[in-house]
This record gives sequence, C-alpha cells and structure tokens, in this order.
Amino acid sequence: MKTTALFMSAAVLFASCSGGGLPFASPNVSVNVAVDCGFADQRLIEFAGTGRTCLWNAYSSGQSARWLMTRITMEGDPIPYTVTVTDSIEVTQDTTADKHGGPNRGRTTWRCSAMTQVAHYAEGSFLFTFSGCTGAGFSPPSL
Repeated sequence: MKTTALFMSAAVLFASCSGGGLPFASPNVSVNVAVDCGFADQRLIEFAGTGRTCLWNAYSSGQSARWLMTRITMEGDPIPYTVTVTDSIEVTQDTTADKHGGPNRGRTTWRCSAMTQVAHYAEGSFLFTFSGCTGAGFSPPSL
C-alpha cells in the first residue's frame, strides 16, 4: 500500500510539472547499457536511493548502466543529470532551465575514470563522487 501511494504521488508530481514531467539530461542514446537504473527526483529520497544503489551495483560488478536524476534549485528550477557507466563514466549536467544560473548555463559532460561512494547525512545513504574527469574546467558535482 505504501509503495502504491508513493508511486501515485510521484505520478501526480511528474504530471503537475509543465511539459508533462521533470526534464532530464538526455542520455547518449547510441550507447546501449545492460542495466537501466531509472529516474530519480532528488526530492523523493527513496527513489534516489534505489537508483543510486542500482548504479553502484552495476558499476561494482562491471555492468554497463544508466541513471537519470533531477535536482531542484532553491528557486524551483530543475537541474537534470545523467550518469552512464560503460568502460568509462559519463556524467551530464544540464543547467539550461536554471533561470538564476547566470551566463554559464548549458549542458556539460564529463568523462571520468572512477566513481566512489561517499556517506551522506542520512544513515545508510550515500552520494557519488567522480575522479579522473575530463570535459570541463571544473569537476562534476557529487550526485
């Protein structure tokens, strides 16, 4: 029952957003992956944890995988991310919808050689940090 209510809440949330749902950083569709870890709205911690766990398990076992996640700025603007794991790790961030993001808004893609789990504030939760990255003059954010 709790799972059904959670899924219904997510459906209402996605349907209520303009354009039919939260945007996401379009994945490189030419890259086939073995595991689809789904989409997470960062505000829904259970979904974010499930997607992170899926991506970590695939990465740790050498499987290719993709995970989509959207964070919301303080002003309510969506910042979508896509993490694709193959022989390297590709992290894409799309800040074009961030109305307060300044002149550097746009899409940034990094190619990284490693991903690490870092404990997050809530017990048992974690974020990813990325290392060995190229593609921008700054590092990708922890996700």
